[in-house]
Amino acid sequence: MSDFLIKPNSIRKSEILNKVFSLHPSEHKKIIIPNTNQKSIKQLIIEEGVGEQIDVNDYLRFNSQYTLVTISNMHKCIIDTEQGEKISPYIYHSSNKKLLKGDVLISRNASLGKITLVNKEFNGILNGGISYLRLKENSKFYLFAFFLMDYGADYLTVLTSGGGTQKNAKRQNLLDLKIPFPTNQNHKNPDLIQKYVSQLTENLIDKEEQIEIKQSEIDSIVYKELNDNQKKKFTYSIPKISVLKKNSRLDSGLYTEKYQLENHLIENYKNGFSQISTDKYKSGSTPRIRIFNGSKYKYQWVTPTNINDEGFFRPEETISTPKPNNLNKDCILLINRTSKGKKGEYVGITCFYDFNYYGKGQHNQGLYRIEHLPKDELLFITAFMNSRIMRKICGNVSIGSKMKEMKSYDFATLKYPNFDKKLKDKIAKLYYNTSKKDNTNFQKYLEIEKLRNNELGIYQLNIEILEIKNKLKNTIEEIINNKKIEIEL
Repeated sequence: MSDFLIKPNSIRKSEILNKVFSLHPSEHKKIIIPNTNQKSIKQLIIEEGVGEQIDVNDYLRFNSQYTLVTISNMHKCIIDTEQGEKISPYIYHSSNKKLLKGDVLISRNASLGKITLVNKEFNGILNGGISYLRLKENSKFYLFAFFLMDYGADYLTVLTSGGGTQKNAKRQNLLDLKIPFPTNQNHKNPDLIQKYVSQLTENLIDKEEQIEIKQSEIDSIVYKELNDNQKKKFTYSIPKISVLKKNSRLDSGLYTEKYQLENHLIENYKNGFSQISTDKYKSGSTPRIRIFNGSKYKYQWVTPTNINDEGFFRPEETISTPKPNNLNKDCILLINRTSKGKKGEYVGITCFYDFNYYGKGQHNQGLYRIEHLPKDELLFITAFMNSRIMRKICGNVSIGSKMKEMKSYDFATLKYPNFDKKLKDKIAKLYYNTSKKDNTNFQKYLEIEKLRNNELGIYQLNIEILEIKNKLKNTIEEIINNKKIEIEL
């Protein structure tokens, strides 16, 4: 709970009556913000609107190039146009809820207070329960920062009525939400602090855009190399009983034309392919004797939950155990089961565990570990496993209904094309590459950072996103509490 949310020690009878006789503690939290220099969201917008409900019977099962934007599109700072529900051109063109580049989206029910920027042109309309804001340019990224932290969600929690399974904020609740602005107590030049917060946020968004660009570039390189160097043309045929016996599986995943095509591209690559044997996939464990976030034998606690879609591990907890830990050098960690996604596309997401950055750790049984290969090969495999072709392949190889899973012997069937070293290094560099920081020029901070972001690898971009979020969190807390702020680039 944020510091500005206060639970009163006592409440009046009239307050209970005003809350429709509710005695739930969350209904009686109070908002106390020491910084009184506040503006409501209503004062910061040029235009706003809400989404509309579309009948589920109107959803399409193929890519129509027209999207109903739902909470699934909002899992990052920038909109994920691959998610959402596909709708017909007629529904899109007849709607007055079309999204524009630059719109800021905020969820008012599921994942209350979740925020996303529409950073590109695409054919999308907004689902119910989500608001779009068209903000004044000088306050867009400043407001965005407050919702990136817990402030927006926690504030809305107090303003909204409780639901059976989730909070539901009204359109007006969002517009009434107040954002504190810097004062002379924060800095002798309050406008400079507002600019500082805005530029940190813009830099963070640019880093997310660069991650998307670099991932797309990896996908393009992989597909081009494979398609340009095939030994024979692909032809699809219904599987024979001998194939079913060989795979020991009756489910359709391994026998679809789409899977066969993707698998064929690697199997028939002119330079061949390699595989990693079952014994090289080391399983993790949850120690029987353990203390989380203790003070002795502190190891990073690594689970699939803390690994994002780009394969980056975000440290959140440590684990203390007297037993030997299992992460003591550079390695890669592969998610072997997850309930995320509908088609198993998140099974096999791979994380590079950089020992110099994380230090000693312990991973649980939801991950397999590979550590016998040199660093450059580990980086290539990480980038390749997270590429589009392997997301499709792993989706078909995985089994299960609600919880998709791959065993070590399933991973051992995966094939890695024998690209030449130069091409492997090129792919690995898109995933892992450093660039020196220049923190001396505030006026050109964003310009310099955007040039750096072009150079950084996906792994380094994720590290710096974490660093920026920590800076924003500290700065926003100081703005709320009217404390002095030191600018740190």
